[in-house]
Amino acid sequence: MLKFVIDTSALTDPRLRERFKSKELWECIEKSLELMALAKVRLGFSYYATPSILKEIVGFLERSSSPPSVISKLNVWISPLSPSLDEIKIPASLFVEYVKEVRRRFDKGLRVAEESTRRAHSGGDIGDHIRTLREKYRESTRKGIVDSPSDIEAILLAYQLNAVLVSNDEGLCELARRLGVSCIDPITFFDTIEEYLRLAKS
Repeated sequence: MLKFVIDTSALTDPRLRERFKSKELWECIEKSLELMALAKVRLGFSYYATPSILKEIVGFLERSSSPPSVISKLNVWISPLSPSLDEIKIPASLFVEYVKEVRRRFDKGLRVAEESTRRAHSGGDIGDHIRTLREKYRESTRKGIVDSPSDIEAILLAYQLNAVLVSNDEGLCELARRLGVSCIDPITFFDTIEEYLRLAKS
């Protein structure tokens, strides 16, 4: 049956609150987990997440004053699993492409810093210059690129399990697809679950 690897955004995507008609994040996550559980019981779907991602989701729940029961459901329906890093083999060309992209981002970030320095030298509020620099630097170096170990582990786990990765992170999904891993956003994920349940019922 279908296997899914859950990224943090799979349960914390802001759009899901509207979809599940929930005011609080923990309520949204609880409803998400209940739907996932239904598909697990009726259709045999299975869900996995790395320990670091589960820890992140628990952190979101705790900060939203979640009842302990929701955290318990999270730990019941999503299995913690780490990728076997010493056993997974990936194409060398993917690694080369990634390094080239990181180098391109560094060069772009340097140009942003140079431009910001010129503007600051011409006058103005230094606080405004720093805020603008931070925003533009983050945009040029981090948006659309995988830059955390937990993201890499999620991709590798999905690759190892031949599972579908669920995330709204563009950079994460782009790298996953280059590796041959299917990636869907959270809205599509829950739409898919409901469609499978509907078909099974009919």
